[in-house]
Amino acid sequence: MREQISRRLLRYLETHESRLFQRIELQVLLYLTAKAFSIPAKNILFLPHEKALETYALFTRDAMARPTERERIYNLSHSLGEKIRRISGLKDTCDLDRLIFYLYKNLDITMEGDFTNGVKIPHCYFSERYSPSQCAIMSAMDSGIVTGIHGGSELTFQQRLTEGHPFCLAFIERRTE
Repeated sequence: MREQISRRLLRYLETHESRLFQRIELQVLLYLTAKAFSIPAKNILFLPHEKALETYALFTRDAMARPTERERIYNLSHSLGEKIRRISGLKDTCDLDRLIFYLYKNLDITMEGDFTNGVKIPHCYFSERYSPSQCAIMSAMDSGIVTGIHGGSELTFQQRLTEGHPFCLAFIERRTE
């Protein structure tokens, strides 16, 4: 029953844009980034979505000038992904992919395909704002969140827009226990 309700909610979110939800998502990511780099967070919750997205991109670029361990970013992000999975109540792999695609769409990131056969990312808001090395650092956040949502899987990027490719390409390796 809970999973059916979660699917209906996800379907609703996919078809109805919620600027408030988008800003909440960005604020959570900003808090996560601030914690990962041990810096104070900014409040972007009440900014218009486009301004909040721009502010987050600038915040993360500035944060990456400070040293931090990629593993720290991954672990914090993985914990967030696990919480998202638990809260969502979704268990089916296709539903989890849809949830991830929805969350990334809110960040102006377009995903196509599925994580088993490869997700193409032909458009990413951040690809025009990050250097290849910054993108590689922030991909630890992507890996953590996606892996946490999928539970027991590992996300890897085979190519990135910031490296001159026409799209990012990411795969999930599903672990069987």
